[in-house]
Amino acid sequence: MFNNVQELCVIKRMGAICKPRWAPRIIEVNWLTPPFGWIKVNTDGAWKMDSNQAGYGGVYRDYKGLVIGAFSSTLDIPSSVAAEVMAVIKAIELAWVRDWKYVWLEVNSSLILIFSPFSSSGALEASCAVEQLLASYLSNAFQI
Repeated sequence: MFNNVQELCVIKRMGAICKPRWAPRIIEVNWLTPPFGWIKVNTDGAWKMDSNQAGYGGVYRDYKGLVIGAFSSTLDIPSSVAAEVMAVIKAIELAWVRDWKYVWLEVNSSLILIFSPFSSSGALEASCAVEQLLASYLSNAFQI
């Protein structure tokens, strides 16, 4: 099926009632380069429920928007939130190893940004791990 007007007409002639889905709300999002002297890292994580496999990755860019590094990995973890958290942890660790002290971390999951005590225990543990890691790095003059 190609979802075109001709097919819609055929379906209607057969007596089928067609109720189009509501279009999702589209929000324009623009990627911004980091300020001079800063490194920006974009991270993402995903999880496939049927296989319990997850993956995560990130891309580092300089103030010109040029790629200066990247990472990715697969894991056996219980959720997409855990994959997102692992991406953040790895991004911070790699920036630390490279001695990048001015890092702009950009994630697409609002759950990572909100450390909620009402989340599931796995997400809460992962959030606490990120919080502890951030506290450790920040105490060593690492700015994020």
